[in-house]
Amino acid sequence: MNESLKGGRRLAVRDVVDLFSFHETHGSCFAFSPDGTKLAFCVQRPLTSASHYADMFLAGIARSTLYTVDLGSFKLSKIDAEEDCFAPAWSPCGNYLAYGAATPDAIFLAFMDIRTQEQFKIPGCSLQLSGMRPYEWIGNGLLASVVVPDGAPSWLFGLDSLGSRKAAAAWQALNVRGRTTSSTLESPPDKNPTIPTAAAAHEFAVYDVRNMVDCSLLDHEENPKLFDFRWRFETSYQAGLERGRLVASRTLPDSEVVAVHEASGQALFLVEDGLGSRLVLCDDTKSSENEIFRVNVHLQGIQPGTVHDLEYADEGGKPRRVRLLLPPNHDESKPAPAVLWVYPGASPGRRPRPMYKLHEPSQFNLQLLAARGYVVIEPAMPLPNGDTPLDMAALIAAQARSAIDISVRSGLVDQERVHVAGHSSGGWAAMSLMTTTDMFKSGIALAGISNLISYHGGCDPRMRYESPSTHGFGLAEMCERIFRLGGPPWTDTERYIRNSPIFSVDRMKAPLMIVQGDQDYVPISQGEEMFSALSRLGRKTRFIRYWGEGHVLGKAANIEDLWNNIGEWLDEH
Repeated sequence: MNESLKGGRRLAVRDVVDLFSFHETHGSCFAFSPDGTKLAFCVQRPLTSASHYADMFLAGIARSTLYTVDLGSFKLSKIDAEEDCFAPAWSPCGNYLAYGAATPDAIFLAFMDIRTQEQFKIPGCSLQLSGMRPYEWIGNGLLASVVVPDGAPSWLFGLDSLGSRKAAAAWQALNVRGRTTSSTLESPPDKNPTIPTAAAAHEFAVYDVRNMVDCSLLDHEENPKLFDFRWRFETSYQAGLERGRLVASRTLPDSEVVAVHEASGQALFLVEDGLGSRLVLCDDTKSSENEIFRVNVHLQGIQPGTVHDLEYADEGGKPRRVRLLLPPNHDESKPAPAVLWVYPGASPGRRPRPMYKLHEPSQFNLQLLAARGYVVIEPAMPLPNGDTPLDMAALIAAQARSAIDISVRSGLVDQERVHVAGHSSGGWAAMSLMTTTDMFKSGIALAGISNLISYHGGCDPRMRYESPSTHGFGLAEMCERIFRLGGPPWTDTERYIRNSPIFSVDRMKAPLMIVQGDQDYVPISQGEEMFSALSRLGRKTRFIRYWGEGHVLGKAANIEDLWNNIGEWLDEH
């Protein structure tokens, strides 16, 4: 593929894995000091700079560097820490900056005295992760946190490899004379038990950073800030992530507001455009804009694909949208090959999702498809509200057909060269569409489910070696809920069969590429079943397996390999 284009060059997968990012899975990356005179922020270094593997559950933590900015002089200071630092939080007095700190072996709480620049690790504080910032200032010098009992690692730490590591320990035990490796599961006492795939054991702690001592939790039980913090963790209320709910008095092109200091009239914008990724500070009192940080300058000169929306009304008269991502410099007079990117329950919103941006650092950067000359079609695939059982296979087939028909009528898509691809339940959808329609030249199923019956009864492979209360059979509830099946297979076997691609595999005529990590909580046997069936039928199929990877690829070399394989597969077909 020719990398050059009129006015620039094409995006390459190496550009993607070289991206810096601002993920906020476990707390905001940005924090103004209480008086508005300083800013703290963290940025994640590129995947290519990783010194060790970190799975997707540590997004926003792994490879993260912390900075502070004096907003008077705009002096930028990098915090010289050995650990990866994330989710900065200022104390009410502004003298201390708390942050999470991660090493290859642990995630703990640390803080810095801003006056002296000294850094301190809080002893015995192994942070428990749950999708919010796991610590909060509850008073001057008083720092509350949610920690793992006995200092054990968070349940999300190394979750993708947990099953394999426990398996290796079990294999070693086989060589210990007289030691059994038996493990017995008993049926639970309840007829319809709720069996979690994992349990986040936790307790709360309070630390006084001024006197460097642990505090009795009982002494602070009446503290409303502690009460609020505990409530948010126990209810999984994501109040710590403010991005998307912030409002500023002005807007900047290609940006979103990531932090606001109302008292001083300051707003921080993350601008992602052709210049890179930039942090721009706007001050209403001075009508000023100041760029304080810039990364991803290697994106300069890359020609992005462009978003083009097609509006229509569905069979019920409701307005719907098909979103197209057109290749760079696309000649709209010539229909182009296309990839229908599917995910049941998702529909194009008012604003394109991050996967449409050049700046998306994950395996889901759809600009890589546009760069190869393919139109990306995102269909509207809403599901009816409620939990009424559905035949999702038939529903998404009608939705996909509408999206393709509308795209073809626009003159932008070649009907004879449409492929289908999706990840997770989108991987299931790709396989399902290939068994229920003949619209596609080929398909790509990433981390997809092929057999809802075997998936329902399977064990989350990450949790197979855990205690009985967390042995991972929660996939059953997930299967029934996500695929709207209305109950287990023995109550409506035919619905499971109708909606499982494996039972209609003989109707799949187009070639299929299957992609899966062997540590995925969608068991790799799902891909194996489909590959085995297609091979026996003599159909064209390819199975790409990534050893050590989970549901989403986390290693730069594997993401590069994946996209090289995707490009070759599409070009072959």
